[in-house]
Amino acid sequence: MSPTASPHRSWLFALFLVAATFIAYYPAWHGGFLWDDGNFVPQGFSQSRYYSLSGLADIWFHRSFHEPHQYYPLSYTICWVGYRLWGPNTTGFHLMNILLHALNAILLWLVLRRLKVPGAWLAGAVFALHPVNVESAAWIAETKNTLSCFFFLCSILAGMRFWLPELFPKTQVESPSTVAGAAVDRQSTVHSPRSPVHLPSSICHLRFYWLSFAFFVCALLSKTSTLPLPAVLLLLVWWKRGKIARADVYQMVLFFATAFGMGLITHYEEHNLGAHGTDFQISLVDRFLIAGRDFWFYLEKLFWPRPLMTVYPRWKIAPSPPLAWLSLLAFIPVAIILWMARHSWGRPVFVALAYFGGMLFLVLGFFNVYFFIYSFVADHFQYLALMGPLALACAGIGLLFRRLGQAQLIFEPVLAGCLLALLGFMTWGRCRAYADMETLWRVALAQNPDAYMAYANLGDFLLTEGKADAAIEQFQKALALHPDAESYHNLGTACLKDGKTDEAYADFKKSLDVRPDYAVGYGDLGTYFLQKGSPHFAIEYLLKAMKMDTNDPFFPYNLGNAYSQKGQPDVAIRYWENAVAVAPDFAPAHNALGNAFSSKGQAANAIQHWRSALAAQPDLVSAQVNLAWVLATSTEDPLRNGSDAVELAKRANELTGGQDPMILKTLAAAYAENSDFPDAIKTAQQAIQIATRQDDTPSVNALQRQMNLYQNNQPYRETVTAPVYDQ
Repeated sequence: MSPTASPHRSWLFALFLVAATFIAYYPAWHGGFLWDDGNFVPQGFSQSRYYSLSGLADIWFHRSFHEPHQYYPLSYTICWVGYRLWGPNTTGFHLMNILLHALNAILLWLVLRRLKVPGAWLAGAVFALHPVNVESAAWIAETKNTLSCFFFLCSILAGMRFWLPELFPKTQVESPSTVAGAAVDRQSTVHSPRSPVHLPSSICHLRFYWLSFAFFVCALLSKTSTLPLPAVLLLLVWWKRGKIARADVYQMVLFFATAFGMGLITHYEEHNLGAHGTDFQISLVDRFLIAGRDFWFYLEKLFWPRPLMTVYPRWKIAPSPPLAWLSLLAFIPVAIILWMARHSWGRPVFVALAYFGGMLFLVLGFFNVYFFIYSFVADHFQYLALMGPLALACAGIGLLFRRLGQAQLIFEPVLAGCLLALLGFMTWGRCRAYADMETLWRVALAQNPDAYMAYANLGDFLLTEGKADAAIEQFQKALALHPDAESYHNLGTACLKDGKTDEAYADFKKSLDVRPDYAVGYGDLGTYFLQKGSPHFAIEYLLKAMKMDTNDPFFPYNLGNAYSQKGQPDVAIRYWENAVAVAPDFAPAHNALGNAFSSKGQAANAIQHWRSALAAQPDLVSAQVNLAWVLATSTEDPLRNGSDAVELAKRANELTGGQDPMILKTLAAAYAENSDFPDAIKTAQQAIQIATRQDDTPSVNALQRQMNLYQNNQPYRETVTAPVYDQ
């Protein structure tokens, strides 16, 4: 399809790309949340504030929000909007990401078509269906990849209209040079490097400059892997004109300055993520060797995408073997040959490979990237870069098709269709690895048994599923491969949940032996002593943890628990308030404050904190029951709310299976406050039956007294001096 292809055919092909992409990615439509998806779609105690307008402001302007995450506010924002539209339903996020990927394929086709690259349509289709892109398009957290690519390609298109207006003959200002240039372009399939130079200066073209810059800023705010875009635009100018004018460079200064600033921010954020330490003590020689191997590795995966892994083995780089230098030294003859042929066939090849290397430059090993502690390569690192050699290969195929003459009409759709069907089939199969957390890490371990982070992440998942024994096994395997503080923390936490307190204590101590400044390790020991009923030792370790990290709400929360255990409720309240100051939606601390104020007879304050706890964690049963009890039985008329009490108690009863006499007692009181005395009597009778079977005589007697009131059409009243439910 040429730039002059009919709009009707263009729309049909665009629709084909979208449909083919969605079909190939069908197994990913209903995939679950994966490894770091929670960074972009937070769940749990933080979600209430995060999905408010103040949370949106935090995404853009609150520095602590991005520690320890990268500053990609536009990517966070699109996920924020997605959550507001369809909630935590993963299908919505997956379809959004797949749609972005399909749009990127269309934009790539449009860019290449405008550059008059043969086989542009095939390049767009192959990009849409290539299995190496599954890691970007089927992983919600990698929406930052697809979104940044969308703005990247939009910026390229707008930039071409400013720097290369001769490629847009219908919109350029008529002049002898541009008319001549257009005539030359129409006469040849591939642009001559000696095409007339036309530097845009008219006001009508200036808007494309600012549009390109705006898209570039959006790309950077989505993900800073798009930093090399200014160099890419200059590379295209050199390709099409044979030279880069001084004015071109001057006009690009704003782009380069913006890229440099965002690069500094990214470097700072990567350091905060943990991209430093012994794992990153790599010599300059080794970094060059890693870069050489990375380049050819990614090129190989483009043309032979098997096997594809979530975590590739981390190479051990040694400069002494001669073969280690082969991948690096191979650049020299390739570069010399291409440069010598730059006035003919070598120019587009040079441009494609230069683009490929330039877009990969930030992840070739010269800069520390946190993921390098696991592997020096990852499929999603080459999402933008692969478009260069992919376009080159498809251009070669397109030229071969043209040599077939009339036979092209038969062989082109058949051969291209077979290639796309094969790629689509491979993409379909690769998507299955991203079905859910457990599948992702089990597939990763089947492919790379030395991926210690996969063992650790699988263990985390199993622990959240309540499978402590299975989690312990995975954490032990991770430690055998890579004994770090986080792995000891994970193992200790699993042992503590499994009742193996002595083993947990030993693992927590080892985490501090490995990393003495590990705040989580001190917090772990505090939790251990808290569970052992030794608040004095718990306080000692938790104070150390809180001194090292003031942004973790669990440290002041557990300090409050320790002081409460020690019999100092006022001090406990102070630390719980500290926890909610650090994390306003931290439900456990709000619940603890509700219970504390209830015990002090401050029902209004208790209600406020229980409601805050439920806003952050709607199914927190203890907060539901205690709040419902106060709303149903308080002696203070303004505090009671029968309908709310019934709703809360019914939900708590559903969540616990309807067999808890205390919850049924609360539901009966709520019905009575709502003047529904028949249901109050019926529910109280159920509670009496269950309490009788449990030999809970005090509860039976209390329930009997309350039921007598209901039988006389009277609600129950009580001055609350302690929470009624503390499970």
